[in-house]
Amino acid sequence: MKTQQETLRRIFEDCTLTHPKQKEYWLGLPEYQIEDYPRFKRMITDVGGVWKRKGFLFTSDPTNVLQRIFEQGVNWKQLTQYFATPHTVCRKMIEKLPQGIDFWHGKRILEPSVGRGNILMEILLRTCMFQGNGKTGEDFRINAWSKSQVDLCELDEFNYLCLENKIIKQMGYQRICADFMQLPNDRQYDIIIANPPFAKDQYKTHFTKMVGHLAPGGDIVCVLPKKAEEDDLYSQLANVEFEHLSNKEFRGSGTIVDTLIVSAKRKTEPVRIAPRTTSKAISRQHYGTQLSLFS
Repeated sequence: MKTQQETLRRIFEDCTLTHPKQKEYWLGLPEYQIEDYPRFKRMITDVGGVWKRKGFLFTSDPTNVLQRIFEQGVNWKQLTQYFATPHTVCRKMIEKLPQGIDFWHGKRILEPSVGRGNILMEILLRTCMFQGNGKTGEDFRINAWSKSQVDLCELDEFNYLCLENKIIKQMGYQRICADFMQLPNDRQYDIIIANPPFAKDQYKTHFTKMVGHLAPGGDIVCVLPKKAEEDDLYSQLANVEFEHLSNKEFRGSGTIVDTLIVSAKRKTEPVRIAPRTTSKAISRQHYGTQLSLFS
């Protein structure tokens, strides 16, 4: 009896991949009925395939990511140790920030662990005008987002391949660093949104580094384990707020854990100016205007 993995490999080998036009790859299905088609379809759509003409349309070459899926099986959690941020949580995170396109205009934005883009897609839906069915990155017609600098980090190559097929190539984003912990310290951002790894308390070092990259007055929104509320991580932040989430929020992603959303602003430290050498010197504090250069 064939294993599920062997069956999937056979289906993949029987598919036909063509490249009819620029930015369009079409995966034609075999003539026979595919066993457990709903599972097969979910695997394809998870990596950016859109149903069209008795097959699936991709906006970039899906060969590498599909081969990895079908050669290594479909146990996503075992394959990548990745737990996606549910869309309900993504929406709650974005709602912690001021609403409206103007807020995002010209901002420097960082996602330190972008995964397969759930948070990124939620931001796009709030900040872009799109045309078409909204199922592919190519449907988006950029509005304020086009004048923002969006930097992404993602360590897992499989996640990044999935995200490339969905969004990145069409929107012109780039992964500036695979491992966020190796990101140069001089990079500064106005908005950081993240769901860092929790294992072995990695979230502590990740969050501390995020704060280091946050410009004065910048916004940070982050999913952390519930116990993080008691951690000493927030001394450089103001307006710190916690929203506790149900441990059922991540059930659909394959884990049950008590989490919270922390939102805050980086403190704007005063710049001290030396007093004038007069008989009645007055010590002053100057709260300078934050200047930013955007690419």
